[in-house]
Amino acid sequence: MKPESQPLLARAQQSLREARICLEAAETEPFMFHASARASYYAAFHSARVPIFERTGKATKTHSGVNTLFSQLALNEPEFDVKLRAFLSASYAYKTIADYEWTPEIRVTRARAIELLDVSHQFVATKTAILAA
Repeated sequence: MKPESQPLLARAQQSLREARICLEAAETEPFMFHASARASYYAAFHSARVPIFERTGKATKTHSGVNTLFSQLALNEPEFDVKLRAFLSASYAYKTIADYEWTPEIRVTRARAIELLDVSHQFVATKTAILAA
């Protein structure tokens, strides 16, 4: 792995820790489910930047650029299951809710925040390693 990829992985791990902390805090502060969802997305976002850089040399930073390039790379990896392949774009929707659309009708639930964290952890821990290898 290239040295430039290490900070991206560190940011992904930090985002996972933030998502866990926010999820725990949400037991008393329900709005923290939104913060957990946002951090789960960023964990996937930063870890997706690793295989992009490793394979293409591009330091992509925009959400759409990372999603597009990562999706292209993931299609060529049979070990990358459909759920994880779609996670980056799907979790971006929850980041958007957390950032801009929070209302009582549009919110991140406890169950959704837990699911996002679980899948994000899988995304960071296992699947991006396949592409970065």
